Amino acid sequence: MGDNLNDFEFERRFFCRHMPAELDDGDAPTLIVQSYYVHDGNYALRVRLMTRAARLDMTPDLDPIAVLREYRDVFREAYVTVKGPAVGGTRYEAEREIDSRIAAELMMRGGAPIIKNRYSVWLDEDG
Repeated sequence: MGDNLNDFEFERRFFCRHMPAELDDGDAPTLIVQSYYVHDGNYALRVRLMTRAARLDMTPDLDPIAVLREYRDVFREAYVTVKGPAVGGTRYEAEREIDSRIAAELMMRGGAPIIKNRYSVWLDEDG
């Protein structure tokens, strides 16, 4: 199984309504469609599909499953993730790659889907 110590993560996330122009380097964001199957007591099981081959504006009426149906063939990366509760600023998060076709089928059949764009920005020394 390997060393599980790498499954603990210190994570910082930021929600932005739009990318500030001075931070946008022109690279396409990563489009993420994911579905949560268990989300209780700060434990979670998530299936995620990712691509940079499609660029969509996030609007309140955007349906993650409709996007998945339309862009299914451009999603090449997929992961299943098990998350534990945060303790002292760290969280157990075991993420393993799975076949993107299997991930798409799982999402089409259930869970609580969401969609988002992820931008990566290097800020000062932190990245």
